[in-house]
Amino acid sequence: MNKKTTQVKQTKLSFWGWVHKYRLKIVTLSFIVLVPLALLASVYIGSFTNNRKIYFDQEVTNETVMISKYRKVNPDQIDMTDEFFYEIEDINNQLDLYILWDQLNEPYVNSETGDLDFGTYRFKMYYKQNEGVTVNTLNVLPLLQTDWVSIRSLGTQTMLTQTIPSNNNIMIIFNHLMPKQPLPLVTVESPHLYLKVSYQVVEGSQTVDKVAYIQFDLENANPRQVS
Repeated sequence: MNKKTTQVKQTKLSFWGWVHKYRLKIVTLSFIVLVPLALLASVYIGSFTNNRKIYFDQEVTNETVMISKYRKVNPDQIDMTDEFFYEIEDINNQLDLYILWDQLNEPYVNSETGDLDFGTYRFKMYYKQNEGVTVNTLNVLPLLQTDWVSIRSLGTQTMLTQTIPSNNNIMIIFNHLMPKQPLPLVTVESPHLYLKVSYQVVEGSQTVDKVAYIQFDLENANPRQVS
């Protein structure tokens, strides 16, 4: 056995001897370091995943349907019309939806109650059916909800037309000041706009109910007016 091989074996023995000698301290130190990290990770993961669940009811009931699959739309990656409407193309390969974030009214303190009040998000929306498709009735139910922190506000269902509306036809009350910082290193700039798009389409001699769910990222969009 050469001298180099002997030195390697001695090094291995001395290392495992050191581990054996200080095993209790190593376990204690690992516990002190790893447990807080695991707890912190669980807080972040739990906060993120819990607030990614969406539902289109005011309160959760036995009949509430949790939505986990929806089309994510980044305004930076889609076309805009000459009238500044974002164009969401080929919903269910049957229609296009157009969205204009027309006005953001930030909430302010109500002098009588001391609560934040009078905050609203206002949108204009319309749709166009694809060639060869006949849509009878189309309704949109809007929801504002944030990631990371449990803030949500449900709007009212509104029927859309295939022409540009003259006035805001979608309004959602949102009495929260943004941005929020629910956790260290996490900043929530704005809520997402979620849409439940329900409509009837003629297929042959039948009228079939259809639904689509959309997440529209408001962080990458700008309102025309802010007050």
